[in-house]
Amino acid sequence: MSNIRDFKVKKPRGRPPADPEREALITAKARAFPDRPRKALVAELKEVLQALGKANLKDDTIERKISDARHSDPQPDDTLWDWDTLKENPLPDDSLPHVIKAWLHAHEKRGRALTIREAKWIARLYRFIDDFDLLFSQCQTLSFMEVMSEVSKAKIDWTPLNISLYEAITKQPISPELRHKLFYGSPDATISQRKWAKGLVDYVQNKLVKGENHDERPHKKQV
Repeated sequence: MSNIRDFKVKKPRGRPPADPEREALITAKARAFPDRPRKALVAELKEVLQALGKANLKDDTIERKISDARHSDPQPDDTLWDWDTLKENPLPDDSLPHVIKAWLHAHEKRGRALTIREAKWIARLYRFIDDFDLLFSQCQTLSFMEVMSEVSKAKIDWTPLNISLYEAITKQPISPELRHKLFYGSPDATISQRKWAKGLVDYVQNKLVKGENHDERPHKKQV
């Protein structure tokens, strides 16, 4: 008679398979918050990975990935904005008052300055979104998603963010019927990709932007 133990499924050994969306999220988060302690980032990442239905990793594995991302070559757009950066990254003159306001807003809300990437989005959108808090939120979301797009090996679907931007600019909600058609009827992304993008946009806007710790003090760059 066969031993019942012969029929047990053996657990695979070694590291779990790489998930390109999960890897991109970790890298983007590390790049977006270079001054936040690794352990704090680990806790936030584990929360969002669970919320988005992604397999979690061990704390030390996430810490290592954060360090790897921070040791990689920095992208110019992820460095902090100041007047000197206008030499290489000019902005329209009429956008500068709004960029300065965003610079101060960033210090007040999250204890660190504005990035060049965020300043560029402020300069692009300030004419179209009157509510400054909403403008800042949308530009920070766009910046984060843009980094995700740069570092991801998987397709990033922009439909949920486009819907959010449309409603912010027009101040008109999209009908449920059109929202459903855009979400499920467009062939430019799979349902899985769109659900991932929708969850990510919701996370960025509700946790990363609205849920920031306003009492956070700046830290030295963690590696």
